Amino acid sequence: MVLHDVGWPAARRDQYYAPERIDREARHEHSFHGGVKPGRSQLGPDGFRGAGSFAWAEHEGGPRNGVLTAVEDFMATEPGLRLMRVPCIFGVGFLYPEAASWADRLTAFLEPFHENPLLRTMEENRTALYVRVLDLQDDIEAQRLRADRVITGLHDEIGELEAADARRSLAATEASTTPS
Repeated sequence: MVLHDVGWPAARRDQYYAPERIDREARHEHSFHGGVKPGRSQLGPDGFRGAGSFAWAEHEGGPRNGVLTAVEDFMATEPGLRLMRVPCIFGVGFLYPEAASWADRLTAFLEPFHENPLLRTMEENRTALYVRVLDLQDDIEAQRLRADRVITGLHDEIGELEAADARRSLAATEASTTPS
C-alpha cells in the first residue's frame, strides 16, 4: 500500500471530512475552525485549517489518533509487514509484506529516502513556510477588516455631517423666508 499523510500534520492527529459518518466512540473531539501548527498539540485560531471543508481532532497524539497511529495499530495485529516512510509532502508511506518476493528490491529502492534527514528538514521548512504564508494571509485579512471598520465609521461620520449640513441649510432657508 502507498499511504499519504503519515507525516505532520495528520500522522498523530485525525482529520475529518465527514465526522458525522464516524461512530461517536471512534471520533475525537474536533473543530472545523481550529488550526494546527508544528510543535503545537492543541488547535488554535491560526495555522493550517480547513475553513469549514474539514476538521481536525482538537488534540494531537494519543490512542487511535492520526494516520501513522492507525498504520502502527494495524501493523501490531498483522506481523510481517514493513513500513518505509518518505518524509515529504505530508509524509508518504509504503506498507508491504516483508516476505513478498519483491520486498527486498522495494526496500533497497526506498532505503535512501526512508526517514531521510535532508528530506525531513526540507519538509519541515516547507510546512513552516506554508504556515507562515497562512499567518500572513490572516494578518492581511485582519487589516482588511480593520480598514473596513474605519471606512464604515468614516461613511457614517460623513452621513452625519451631511445631515447636519442639510439641517443648517434648511434652518437658514426657513429663517430667510420667514417674515419678521
